[in-house]
Amino acid sequence: MVAGSVATVVVGDGRRRNALDTAGWDALRHSVAGLPNELQAVVVHGAGATFCAGSDLREWDGAEPAVVDASFAAMEAALRAVEAVPVPTLAVVRARRRGRAACSRSPATPSSWPARRWSGCRWCGWASCSAPRSPPG
Repeated sequence: MVAGSVATVVVGDGRRRNALDTAGWDALRHSVAGLPNELQAVVVHGAGATFCAGSDLREWDGAEPAVVDASFAAMEAALRAVEAVPVPTLAVVRARRRGRAACSRSPATPSSWPARRWSGCRWCGWASCSAPRSPPG
């Protein structure tokens, strides 16, 4: 959904903590790839109270290796599409203990924070996130 210069992308359908099967990952990729070029920001959030539990492992139960490989390929393509968005992208993550909204391209991230890369951001969980380990101060 696009409102003015900000697009909202919803992950999942609210069931199973938004765990995505191959079709769900493909839908996320298509949602991001179809965004207009004149945007100034993108907000990504999960349907309901959960951001995304990752892949729906039920799809892999008893599946051939090619089915699992296709699921991983769809997940990778979706995450690469989100990472390729050329405008600030904010992942809205709700948590019981502490709520955070952070991402490497977040407009809320002060430019004075050091940009570091490591695997698996503790705030958004995405490997490419460069949010600092802790806020300054």
